[in-house]
Amino acid sequence: MERKQVLTLPEKNRVLSVQAQNDTIMLWTMLEEIEAMRILDYNIYIVGTGWKIEPEFNNRDHIGTVKLSGFVWHIFKDKEGF
Repeated sequence: MERKQVLTLPEKNRVLSVQAQNDTIMLWTMLEEIEAMRILDYNIYIVGTGWKIEPEFNNRDHIGTVKLSGFVWHIFKDKEGF
């Protein structure tokens, strides 16, 4: 699993939930009307329990924890965006 993921979404969105579905980590967002919005890239970070976390994680928001295949994954996003 890659530690950093890039999601491409309309700029006005809100994270609703992060959960496991069909052995995959899924993220759901609520979007406003998409037609007139810019599309942006957002950074998402996946960190396993017990992994070393760098100091820059102090500038990221925790958006969920997912239990999947015997592991516990913590999902973060950059404070900007979303």
